[in-house]
Amino acid sequence: MIGLLVAGGTILCGLVLFVIAGIRFFTAERGIGLIAPASALLVAGLTTGTAQLGLETWSEQKRKDRTNAEYEERKSIYLELTQLMIGQLTSRYDGTKDIELRASIALWGSAQVVKTQASWQQFITEIDVSSGSVAMNEEQQMRSKRLLANSILAMRDDLESDKRKSSNQVDIMQSIFNEKNL
Repeated sequence: MIGLLVAGGTILCGLVLFVIAGIRFFTAERGIGLIAPASALLVAGLTTGTAQLGLETWSEQKRKDRTNAEYEERKSIYLELTQLMIGQLTSRYDGTKDIELRASIALWGSAQVVKTQASWQQFITEIDVSSGSVAMNEEQQMRSKRLLANSILAMRDDLESDKRKSSNQVDIMQSIFNEKNL
């Protein structure tokens, strides 16, 4: 922004010198000596302005690229995390992947995703999925489904730019667990 102001000021000075040169040219003093500095100021101002616009365009593109890369990273992590969570409920626990994804969520996840994951991890610790078999009573099963759905909703909220909520907790639970009465 400052570069554009400097460029505009330089161009303005060059134009003023051209006007003065023109006025002096038609008077007795002949202002021909002012044309060279006026031309230099105009060229410098136009060059500065063009360079500044190019830099701003480049900077904006880099910012967009970084934002897109972060979005893709979160999207990939969220997909893997959802698969791991479902696996934890169906006796397909992968301890190594769990550790990797916990670190990734702590680094890349939104505040709400981190919060829902804390609740999920607390629940998973209570039912101990590390043995490879998961035995849950009816209350624990319903709680696990709700926690999973809440995590997915938090991930969707983080990834959606327009924040439209096309799904709710029940819809998500039904889509994953094939149960009509949740």
